[in-house]
Amino acid sequence: MRTLISKPKLLADWGEEYEERAAEWWELFLDLVFVAAASNTADSLKEDLSWHGLLAFFLLFSFFYSGWSFYTFHQTRYYGNSMYHLALLYFYIVGTAGMVVNSAGFEYMEGFSVAALIQRIALILMYLDAYIAIPRARIQCRVEIGTLGVSCVCLFSSILVKNKTFSIGVWIIAAISENMFYILHHIGFAHSHLVPLNIDHCAERMGCLLMVILGESVVSGVISGHNIELKSRRLAYYGAMMLTILMAFSFGLIYYAVIPPRELHAYRRSVSHGIGFVWVHWALLSSLLAMGTGVKFVVSSLIHDEQPSIERGQVYLLFFSLAISMLCIVVLRALHFWGIQPTASDPPRIRRIKYFWWAVIIVWFIIPVSLGLYFGESSTAVRPMVAMVATVPCVLGYAMFETVLTHVLDTDGFGDLKPEGLEVDNTIRVDSYHAIK
Repeated sequence: MRTLISKPKLLADWGEEYEERAAEWWELFLDLVFVAAASNTADSLKEDLSWHGLLAFFLLFSFFYSGWSFYTFHQTRYYGNSMYHLALLYFYIVGTAGMVVNSAGFEYMEGFSVAALIQRIALILMYLDAYIAIPRARIQCRVEIGTLGVSCVCLFSSILVKNKTFSIGVWIIAAISENMFYILHHIGFAHSHLVPLNIDHCAERMGCLLMVILGESVVSGVISGHNIELKSRRLAYYGAMMLTILMAFSFGLIYYAVIPPRELHAYRRSVSHGIGFVWVHWALLSSLLAMGTGVKFVVSSLIHDEQPSIERGQVYLLFFSLAISMLCIVVLRALHFWGIQPTASDPPRIRRIKYFWWAVIIVWFIIPVSLGLYFGESSTAVRPMVAMVATVPCVLGYAMFETVLTHVLDTDGFGDLKPEGLEVDNTIRVDSYHAIK
């Protein structure tokens, strides 16, 4: 029952079993705001495809990603359903929306800093509420509050000191503090002093955020049909739209095939595996968003240019961001399965198949890199449809390759990812990443 004011509750502790938990409606509502965040951040890169624009893009994305992470991991540790908590959530959403409005590169730094400051103050008050109400959570909450406090100081100083170079510098400090030092700080604490998180809920929320980012590519490909200036381009536009959806859909197939059962999840394996999981998702999501910007260039050229073509930098953005995302998938798979698959009990033939699987996916990212270099160094203009046709097999081919191998393994009776003898254990282990964030 919702109350006016009530103490937040600790959802689970070490050695306890935790219940499966679906995303709350307000988390899904928040996803809608991050759809706009993804779109505006991608647009900022489209407007300034330069090293300066790339720096702005990655800093903007880092602030959105860390703001999302702090709230998501608060939700997976503590539960509050009072109007006080919902009021803080409202101001968190308002701050996030303000960040979206001002996410057009460094030109709107002051407005973005003000909005990010509002978002982070709301987060501090959420963690302060848990700090006061749950003595068990105080060591954990100090880390969150301290990290957010450093970020607030940086953002406030960027507002006061109206110097672009200074503001960029303190933004970098805040982004590093939130996305790197915050996690590393936990290593210095005894894990039993920290608060565990819910693996299933975190994995579900991370998957939702990935769908939001992939959705940017889809949106870029489907909402511009009414802007076609030449009717002769309509067929090409629909072709690009179909290829964009196929690419995003195929990447979803690849990502969710990597997510293992709870017992094998990187969160559960060790602290270092869990840290890697969070950092790799930063790289994966930012590269997918950059790929969405590449799709924007393709669609824009098809719609508006008399002689459709994309420039060298746009070609590199499309293919190299795809290559980075494919490499991130390999690292994710390694975080979950390296040292587990193949298993010691696998027959020699099955082991050879699995090692072949590892060998191929490790080098798969070379394909989009090679295509990007080929098209980028081409002496002739690169047609947008040719670029899109070249990107789709990179993703769909990967998904089909894995599907063929998993089909063979399943036919031979080795389709189960869990090693023999691995028992289902829903308790929270102190030596796992649950303690980190």
